[in-house]
Amino acid sequence: IFEDGSRAVIAGFPPEHKEIINTTPFETTALIENAEGFWTCLYRRVIVRNCRFRDGLTMGEDSLFLLTCYLHSLSISWVDVVVYRYIQNEYSAMNSFNFKKYCDAIEWREKAWVMLNGQGLHERAAWFAHGYWNPKVLMSVDSLLERKESLEVQNRLRGMLERTGFKPMDEGKPGSIACILEKLTDYKVGCRKTC
Repeated sequence: IFEDGSRAVIAGFPPEHKEIINTTPFETTALIENAEGFWTCLYRRVIVRNCRFRDGLTMGEDSLFLLTCYLHSLSISWVDVVVYRYIQNEYSAMNSFNFKKYCDAIEWREKAWVMLNGQGLHERAAWFAHGYWNPKVLMSVDSLLERKESLEVQNRLRGMLERTGFKPMDEGKPGSIACILEKLTDYKVGCRKTC
């Protein structure tokens, strides 16, 4: 985000591959369909002065930072210009998970939901809490964690989904990660059609 007084610029591939000039997340909610890649933006001090990375999170701190910057920007422009190249590495720390990272993945999405919902961006809030999940990551919980930790992740995920208005399972049924993921996938498919 490049801030010049009251104007921010995001470089990369804008929604629908068109330039978006002088808008806000409230006018163009597609700006906050994705919270990855805070590194795709150029920032000036006036914007980030009130935006900080959250301490204690091993995952999602950059997404919360980016969402906070979006919400603090009076005007955002998105242009189709590559200013930075990021190379993904399948062996990077971002692609390895442990109990803390799964818990942080749940926590940052709930924090994003609180932040966006509080600003009246209810559909975007629901998207981050309920639709913004990588199925491969969720399906790895049982295979990467011990049983006790896996159950704790399931409970935290179920609790977060319920607190944010999503009922992952029928009343009284515990539901595995696979069952929860199936419900989230159904939500994601429906949301892509309507959100």
